[in-house]
Amino acid sequence: MPSARPPSPAPARRRAPDPAPPTRHRPPITAGAPTPRTRHRRIRRAARAAAALALAVITLGACVGTTPTGQEVKGRGDRAPADKNLVAGTVAASNAFGADLYRSLAAGRGNFVYAPFALETALAMARAGSGTGSVTRTELDALLHAPQTADLDGGINSVQQTIQARSGERRSDTRKGKVSFEQSESLWGQRGTHFKEEYLDTLATNYGAGVHAVDFRSDAESSRQAINKWSVEATTGRYEELVSRGDITQYTRFLVAAESYLQAPWLVPFDPGQTRLMPFQRLDDQPVQARTMQVAAPSGLRFADRPGWTAIELPYLGEELSLVIVEPTAGQFEPFEQTFSADTIQSVEEALEPRALSLRLPQFQFTTATNLDDALRPATPSAFGPDADFSGITSDETLAITDVIYKGFFGINEEGTDAANTATAKPADATGGVAPSRSVTVDQPFVFYVRDRPTGLVLLLGRVVNPG
Repeated sequence: MPSARPPSPAPARRRAPDPAPPTRHRPPITAGAPTPRTRHRRIRRAARAAAALALAVITLGACVGTTPTGQEVKGRGDRAPADKNLVAGTVAASNAFGADLYRSLAAGRGNFVYAPFALETALAMARAGSGTGSVTRTELDALLHAPQTADLDGGINSVQQTIQARSGERRSDTRKGKVSFEQSESLWGQRGTHFKEEYLDTLATNYGAGVHAVDFRSDAESSRQAINKWSVEATTGRYEELVSRGDITQYTRFLVAAESYLQAPWLVPFDPGQTRLMPFQRLDDQPVQARTMQVAAPSGLRFADRPGWTAIELPYLGEELSLVIVEPTAGQFEPFEQTFSADTIQSVEEALEPRALSLRLPQFQFTTATNLDDALRPATPSAFGPDADFSGITSDETLAITDVIYKGFFGINEEGTDAANTATAKPADATGGVAPSRSVTVDQPFVFYVRDRPTGLVLLLGRVVNPG
């Protein structure tokens, strides 16, 4: 964790007319001696973003200050500039974490999607407050594959600033449209608790974040409304209720929210007039009828055919982001999942080549809502138990992770990923008068992921076993 730096002149901050004076003018409010029951109460929630939205909620510290959504305290210094030397290692760490989580989630589930980098970011913000040299820090380092980068906090900062450039107007020879990718985080803590300066400085310089003060203990409903107001602002009104009634209790002390959202049109759109119901074979060998899109593309797509799987890459407009579909050979889906790893993603990338295709791909859209505790707890048991060490955040109370809950939404149609009304201009000339050389039909369960092509970062990862 970076050391606290000497104070630098701070800009004047507007202070809310709150009857409670700032923490530095009074002793911090301290909860009663925590028992195993009160230490580890449920802190949770997630909400839906149009492509994906992640939220990890963690019982931790406190704050004071002012923002439109509540009080906030920030560390010293501005956000550090991106260090390109940290990007590759951080991408490798996030992709490895995402693949590990995929294997843990796959058994006994249907369709699902999650945002590996958003979850890596949320957990890293908690990791930054774990005790240096503690078992908790060691376990979180292993979970997040932190040793793959020289500085996980600085690396996440660098990757975030790099991928921010992916949003904006994009165009090809035949069409134009807007790609929207957003990721944002916020932290919320119990008013009156003393946050350690070093932790606040780490948040400020590496995440561009402070901690919003709310009164979880005495006014859970107002706290919930403040967090939901932030969600409305962060998602430009797409999601009004990030936290539901009952998700915050008097035992909640700290909440970390990380949201990611993607809306993007295809580089090569499908022809809506060619969409048809076609059979899709489920894992139980029972067919379902799925709305299947079709496109004949002489260029713009990439394809790979290897023993055990085939893969198709569909770029979004601008060709910086893409959706990759990996379809294991019939009867090999479960073995493929059991060995799925970051190396698998790398192998697919190395195998993909430009190819003229006639592609049939089912439409799908679904929501994932899951508690990730069972998937994460085995890798970091101390963080969830009475021996948790988050002493880098505050010394006022003993804190532990109690719930990590995720909700996400993902869908594709003829225009792109949640891309209705985003692409404009003349339709693409799908065939260009050239007969594609390979016909590919995706008609059985597949793994998919959205990747940032320049860095290789996996933004979304999931599977479809029933598009019907």
